Amino acid sequence: ANKLRCLDRIALIRGFRKTQEARVASYSKFETKLHPMLKSGVFNSYPAACSEATAEFATLSADAKAAILVLEENGATEASKITARIQVATPLCLERHRLSPTTSICANCETRPSRARS
Repeated sequence: ANKLRCLDRIALIRGFRKTQEARVASYSKFETKLHPMLKSGVFNSYPAACSEATAEFATLSADAKAAILVLEENGATEASKITARIQVATPLCLERHRLSPTTSICANCETRPSRARS
């Protein structure tokens, strides 16, 4: 959080957005590793995939929480509240999309086209 304190609100929000994009990419990377395991029934690499994803999510979540904290400290209360809601909702939206890829990721997101699963 200390290195973020010198940033203005716009830079904090942009950084938060990049962190959320990295979370989505990390989730997608995990899904890419998981899908072949589910298809084959061989889960030898599952513990490593989970450990990697968990470590990435922990780092990204800490970064997002730090940005939210600094926004709050800087008096950007509304921005802080919105980013906090996004931080909580992102994993839920990703999971909903994983379970039903033909529907929108979440109520506030645009509808995504169905992706082919082989």
